Order: sequence, then C-alpha cells, then structure tokens
Amino acid sequence: MDEGILDVSHEALIDAWPRLREWLDKDREALRRRQWLTHAAADWDRNARDPELLFRGSRLAEWDDGDFAGLNEVEQAFLAAGRLAETERVVAARRRRRQRTGGLGLVAMVVAVLVVIALVQADRGADDRDRAFSRKLATEARRQLTIDPSLALLLATKAYETAPTAEADSVLRQAVLDSRLRWSSATGLQIARGMAASADGTTIAVWGDGREPGTTVQLWRWNGGALAKDGPDLAPRQTVTGVAVSADGRRLAIAGKIVGGAHAVTVWELAGERRRTKVLSVGGSGTLGAAFSPDGRLAGFQGRVLKIWDLDGTRKTADLRALGPFQSVAFSSDGDRMVTGGLGLPARLWDVTGPRLKGLQTAVSGSPEKVALSPDGIWAASAELQTAYLRTARGWPAREEWKPQGQLRGHGDTVGDVVFSKDSGRLATFANDRTVRVWSTGSTLDPFVLRMPTESARGVAFAPDGRSLAGVSGDGTLNVWNLDAGASPVTSTLGAHSGRYGRSISADGRYVAGLAADGDDTVVVWDTVRGGAPILDRRLARGEAQAVALSPDGRKVIAAGRGPTRMWDLPSGGEPMVLPSRGGSELVFSRDGRSLAVAATAGPKVWRLPDQGPPAEVTGWRRAKEASSHVGGLAFSPDGSRLAGGREDNSVWVWDLTPGKEPQILRGSRRKVDELAFSPDGRLLAGAADDGDVWIWDLAERGAVRRVLKGDGTDLVLGRQLAFSPDGNWLATTEPAGGLRLWPVDGGADPLVFSGIGTTVGLLAFDGKKVVAALTGDVGPSGAVLWQPPARVRMWECEVCGPGDQVLGLARRRAIRAFTPEERRLYLER
Repeated sequence: MDEGILDVSHEALIDAWPRLREWLDKDREALRRRQWLTHAAADWDRNARDPELLFRGSRLAEWDDGDFAGLNEVEQAFLAAGRLAETERVVAARRRRRQRTGGLGLVAMVVAVLVVIALVQADRGADDRDRAFSRKLATEARRQLTIDPSLALLLATKAYETAPTAEADSVLRQAVLDSRLRWSSATGLQIARGMAASADGTTIAVWGDGREPGTTVQLWRWNGGALAKDGPDLAPRQTVTGVAVSADGRRLAIAGKIVGGAHAVTVWELAGERRRTKVLSVGGSGTLGAAFSPDGRLAGFQGRVLKIWDLDGTRKTADLRALGPFQSVAFSSDGDRMVTGGLGLPARLWDVTGPRLKGLQTAVSGSPEKVALSPDGIWAASAELQTAYLRTARGWPAREEWKPQGQLRGHGDTVGDVVFSKDSGRLATFANDRTVRVWSTGSTLDPFVLRMPTESARGVAFAPDGRSLAGVSGDGTLNVWNLDAGASPVTSTLGAHSGRYGRSISADGRYVAGLAADGDDTVVVWDTVRGGAPILDRRLARGEAQAVALSPDGRKVIAAGRGPTRMWDLPSGGEPMVLPSRGGSELVFSRDGRSLAVAATAGPKVWRLPDQGPPAEVTGWRRAKEASSHVGGLAFSPDGSRLAGGREDNSVWVWDLTPGKEPQILRGSRRKVDELAFSPDGRLLAGAADDGDVWIWDLAERGAVRRVLKGDGTDLVLGRQLAFSPDGNWLATTEPAGGLRLWPVDGGADPLVFSGIGTTVGLLAFDGKKVVAALTGDVGPSGAVLWQPPARVRMWECEVCGPGDQVLGLARRRAIRAFTPEERRLYLER
C-alpha cells in the first residue's frame, strides 16, 4: 500500500476479503457506465448534437444521482440535453393523453383485433408454406426410392419433420421399409476389381488398384452387421485377374501375371505370418482364374486349359481341355461335382471324384461368364448376358438336354456374378446397372433390389447366416445391407408332399394346413416351429378333401369334400369327428373357434362346436326361398354373429345369424369376390375381387363403399389373401406377382410395399404386430406356381405400422449419412 493505493499481491486475497471484492465490483460497474457515456457523448457531439442520439429512459436514469465532478464539458452538456428532452417528452405525452381520452378504448380494441388477425394469418401462411414444402420433399423422396434409397430416407425424414402431411407419412414408412443399407466404408482402393469369399462366409477378399503401383488384396471378416479389416494389405506383385478363398479361410489363391514373370496361380497361407507357398502354372493362354474345392483342392483355368491340383499332394492333378476358353468354375459343397462355363462353352456339370473328369450334364447352348453351385447341391446357376439361369443339379436325366428351370431377369446390363448364400436359400446377382438383386432360390419372383450408393458392384458376398450381404463398388466402397429387416431370423421349412390346393393358417402362424394330391387326397398339418415333417398326415379317398381349415388357436382342423366333413383334434390325436354335413368347397372358423361355416352345394351352413357333444347346426338365419349362388370368400365377423359370403352376381351378402333378420347386400364390384375379411371392430368388410381390386365396405353406413384398392390390371387374380391389423388401421393383401402390400384403411395414401419376399404368398395372418405369411411356389418357366402348398413360413415385425413419431425415430436411427452440401442446395433451399 502506497499513498492511498492498494496493490493486490495475489488473487487469493480477493476471494478471502469480501469487502474488497465488493469494492472492485462497484468500481468496474462505474467504469463501464463512464465508458458508455464518453463514447455516446462524443458520438452526439460529432453528429451536430442530434437529439436522436441522447440517452433515454433507464440509460439516462443511471446518471440521476451521478458524480459529475469528473465529467468533461461535452459529457455534462450531453446529460443536460438528455434530461431536457426527457422532460419535453413527458409533457407532450400528457397533452396527447388528454386529447385522446374520448376514443382511446375503441382504437385500442380495434388495434388488438387487427394484431390477432395478422398473427393468425401469419401462422396460417407459415403452416401452408411448411405443408407445401413437405409435400415437395415427399414427392422427391418417393422418386428417389428406386434411385438412391439412402437419399430417399433423408428426404422423407425432412419432409415429415417439416410437416407430417399424409404424403410425408406414407413415403417415410416406405423409405424405412426400403432402407436396408446398414454400413458403408471406404477400403482405400482407388479402383476395386472384385470380391471373393470362403465357403463358410467368414472371410472376404477384395482386390483392386491401391495407392501404390500393382494390385492390392485386402482381407475382411464379419463383425456383427459390419465388416472389419483382417490384417495388413497384401501386395502379391501380380496383375490380378482372379482371387479365391479356401473353404476354411486359411488359404488364398491369386491368379494373374507375376511382375517380371509368367502367368500363374499363387497360393498364400493366411494363418500366422502371411506368405506365398506355391506358384502353379496352368499352361494355357488368356485370362487366368481360380476356384477352391471345399476339400482343399484348387482349380486353375486359363484359356482352354483347366487343372485341378491337390495342394496336400495325395491325389494326382486332373487336367481338362476344352474347345473354348473357360471363364468360370465352381465346386459343390462336398467337392464331388464341378460346374464350368466359358466363351462358347455352355454350362456343364462334372463328376470330379476320380482322376479323370466325367461329364454329367451339358446345356445345349450358351456362353456363361459366371457359374455357381448351391451348397445343398440342388441348383446350378449361370450368368449369361443380362440373365441368370437356374438348372437342377441333381436327378436330371443324363440323356436329356440340361434345360434351365428358371430365368432370373431384370438387370439392365450384363450380369457380373451369381452367388449363393451358405444355406442355399438365396442367390445374389449384380450388374453394371448399380443394382444387386437377391432372389429366393428356386423362385423367379419378387427379388430384393438393392441400389449401390456410388458406383456399380464389382462383387458381393453373403454373411454366414445369410441375413446380410456385402458388396464392393468400383470406387472401392464396401457396403453391407440387411436382408431380414423386421423379419424373423429363422424361416420354417415345411417338408413332404407336393399337393396343389386347399390351405389354412392359425392366427399366430404356428400351424399351417394344406391338402396334398398324391393320387388320393391327404390332409396335412405342419407345426412351423418344428418344421420338417407334418404333425398330421391323413390320406382320404380321392375327392373327399377339397377344402381344409384350421381353428384360430390351431387345435382343430376340418376337411370337407364330396364325402363327410371330418374334424381332428390335434392335441389329443386319434380318429376325427364326423359332422352331419356332406360336401363343401370352403370352410371357415369363427374367431373364437366355436362356430364353423361350410360352403355347401345348397348354400352356406353354420355349425356350433361345443366343448363337449356333437356339433349343432344353426338354422333360421337364411331366407326360405333364398337362391343358392355362393361363390366363395366366407368370413365370420369378430363376434361370430354375422357371416359374409361372395355371390355369383358379384355382390357380397352379410347374414345376421339371428333368425328372422334380412341379409345386408353389398354391391359395387364388377367381378366375383372370392376372399373376405372383417375389420377387428366388425364395422368394415374387405373383399378381393378376381380382377385384382379390393373393396372396403362400411357396414355401419348401410354398406357404403369406404374405399377401393385398385389392382395391377391382371386379368384374373385368384386366391388373394386379406388380413386386417389388430388395430384396424391397415389391410394386408397378397400380390399375384409376389410380395405383400399394407394399405392404410383411412385416407388415400399409397400402400406400403413389402418387397423381396421372393415368391407368392399363399396364406396371410396378423399376430399382434407381426405379419405372418406362408410362402408357396415351385420354380417354373414363368415364375413360382401360385397353387403349390406352403413351403416356408416367415414373420415380419411391422415396424412401420405404428405411430408416425415412432417411425420417424426409426428413420433417424437407420440413416447412415447426412445430406451432402450439393443435396442441401438442391432439395432443402426454399
């Protein structure tokens, strides 16, 4: 301390001395006020002492009790002028108030009303602009669904966030359904050339041009739903034309010209320190390729020469020469057979168990660039131009032409490869059209169509469980798609029998019933949890089983035909109960399983099924002279009090089962209605006509047509299935060309399309939030056959059927990228 001045030696003194801290705070505030005054007064003086620059209100009041001793002349004049101007404003205001006292209340009220109106109109204008912009984004999102699904998801999300219009809600749900890309990463390759995977699916090799001269080979492994790099890059010093991974992922074969050397297939050991162990020469000319057999043998081909080496040295090298250059080779999972193809070399199946290769089957024509054998040994696939062909690899007569059983079409360019999943259930194809198609093996219908985000694919590989697919694009980007979003992880496969009509499914999808026509008629019931062989397999005389139905709880099954109607109790087993009814082309249970309707020759009949004792027919509900013209589509209302059925005149009749009541007659359809379903509350009735249209009638409004869901124009659509969701908001329909659609019952929004099912759906049910579908169809020249018995059962969690906000949250989680600057400029600038 010196001459009244205190120097603070340490900041701790401020914290420990409250009075000092208070002095300092007051001093800073006074200094701040003085600086404002100095700057404001100087500015006022420079601008000819403009009155508009004077302090007013609270800023002027801060100097009412101020110390003017330290102020300069300009600052004092500035404050004096401010006080004079403030006094004049107060006096003028008082004068104006006195002058306006007569009409002030009315003016204030009018002004207030005008302000409110202006605010409401402004809000409405902003809402209208938001809705218009939302619809614009929704339109663009729908357009992008078939171009760039990841961009479509971003646009649909933004559209819903802007305003949850009907258009935004609809496209958001579809975008979430179609969004299957789950992971994407750059490999570091400048150009990717190809991809190969081990037979067990665990190891993936990607090769192409890296940053250094020469070809780079990378190894990747599955890590959940993504891929992880497996060790450093390989630089084989070869111009690589083909790569193969051994079945166990322990060896790598690289085909190509060695730098400064000859064309060869080099073998690399991947366990431990990666090293090249063998250099094998094929001896041909032209493009070199390689393929591993599951038993460890290695095939190398170049031009017209193909060799098969036993890398362990226990078997002699096999040698094969052809008339044209080989382009692809693939082995069966047991290593006993091999399929080949090439330029001018039609697909050919070989027995490779001995030192001399034995031809088994040969296609008459074709030049397949790629071939593959399914791991289960049933199918051989080949890629020729824009089509992939499926041929039976077992049981085909040796002397007959090896014809394709299926043609997989849809690519806009030459098919680059055909790749089976480990369980043989799926087949992937890709082309230079930026699409990958994933087919259900054995069906030519409704594949998944996956869009490459950047460039066209150069290779694809399934995950070991078959639920994900990896693909590398030409720019070196690795992508992973989920193929089972919302679906059950296991598909139940139903064995035995090759019947062709009659089918039913329990409410929860666990039990499926069908009729087999193996000479006689056979009633068959499967438990889809167990899969495999049926739990009920009863042969009847020809014609005695033309219709079959399962009770909703799956405990009873009934069959009817030209003979007596029989009912089996599945838990107890034993002989069936015979109902006092003969003939029946259609059967249906009520929801509680206590009533049964039979479409008989004389018209529909209804039976009550008590827990004990014989069934009792319900009578008196049909008019005495009612003509019998039933077509099909019987359905009980949820409470079992009404029965609906289609008629020959294209109408639908709804009978009240209480005696003496008149039926309600529903009209509108131009064609016969052969499938019916009530909504859960019993108010709506949906009917599928055989022209593809689905009609929804409102029974509470005298049968008024609520909505017509237009078909695809197919001339004749039979066997279409309908099912309402438990909340009644959605109606599920099966489609003739494969797949499912979910229609919003209220409103005119577009349906949600469940694609990629891969075949026709023969049966349909809703179990809570799950859509249960029994898939049918054997492969044929024109696709899966509609009337085949159930072959598989799958469930989909309807994750897009809930409230819009839930779907929005799911969309945000599914997005794997943000808008690019260019996309923001194109789509988000208003």
